[in-house]
This record gives sequence, C-alpha cells and structure tokens, in this order.
Amino acid sequence: MYPNLGYFFEDIFNTRLSGPFTVLFAFQSFGFMMAMSFLAAAYTVYLELRRKENRRLLQPVPKKTIVGAPATISELLINGVTGFILGFKLIEIFIDLKGFTDNPQEFVLSSRGNLAGGIIVAALMVYLKYK
Repeated sequence: MYPNLGYFFEDIFNTRLSGPFTVLFAFQSFGFMMAMSFLAAAYTVYLELRRKENRRLLQPVPKKTIVGAPATISELLINGVTGFILGFKLIEIFIDLKGFTDNPQEFVLSSRGNLAGGIIVAALMVYLKYK
C-alpha cells in the first residue's frame, strides 16, 4: 500500500514527480480508495434501481413543480452555506498553497480559511439561485 497517490505514480512511471503535480497527488491513498468505493456503490445502486424500474417493480411518484416559482428560503440557505464553505476553504487554498500541500488533511479539517472569500462566494451563490 502506498502512503499517497504520488508514490503510486512514481512507482508506475519510474520518475519523481515535481512542481504542480505534487499537489494533485498529495491526498492519502486510503481516502481516495474510500471515495472510489462510494462511487462504485452509487453506480451499482443506480443500475439496480434502473433494472427494477424496467421490470415495473418501482412506480414513479408524480410531483407538482411550478415553473418560474421563486426560490424557497431553504434553497437559498443551502446554497449560502455551501457557497460559504467552498469559498472559505478554496480561497485559502489558493492563498496558502504551501500549507495545503504540506498536510492536506490538517488543512481541510482545520478552521483555517478566508472569511471574506466565504462571504463573497456565499452571496454569489444565493444571488444566482435567487435570480
């Protein structure tokens, strides 16, 4: 088992990665494989549900949607929170790339971030949903 994906690609291609490529492969292998297992499970569930739909074992449930209805408060709130988290972390990653590449898990799970970036991205996402 390789400690992270960088070691895996170094072993396969028999070369040392340097420059911006080291950032791409800094995440640990266990987390990557866990994410791949979730994607494989989601795809399997999708195939199974499609198979059951084709055999008429699942029935659709009609839902009324009003075209042109304004966004609800919950939709705006979800977009705002998602935008804040993305802006808070992603802007800080661009500002402090060295800190992110040194220890990505600590960086992502810490309270470090850019407050102004979070507020701006949250406001932008709420505005786009409202519009």
